[in-house]
Amino acid sequence: PLAVTMTSTEAFKLYTDGVFDDNADGPLNHAVILMGWDDSKQAWIVRNSWGNDWGITAGFGSERGYAYMKYFSNSIGYGAMWLVVK
Repeated sequence: PLAVTMTSTEAFKLYTDGVFDDNADGPLNHAVILMGWDDSKQAWIVRNSWGNDWGITAGFGSERGYAYMKYFSNSIGYGAMWLVVK
């Protein structure tokens, strides 16, 4: 898992299904956990902090709180970095 920032919008708050692709270019104002990706959907799988009443399960059991988010949508991951320890 990797913590990343994104531009959260009203459309993201109302997300309930499918691949989210708002393509908003506002300020980075929210963080999510990038859990993986699905190349067949061209989307990241993200975990949000808004509880089980938001989002979908995205194949992670019965617990909601996840979303498929189109690559590059809403500046997802802008400026993300990680360390590789040797």
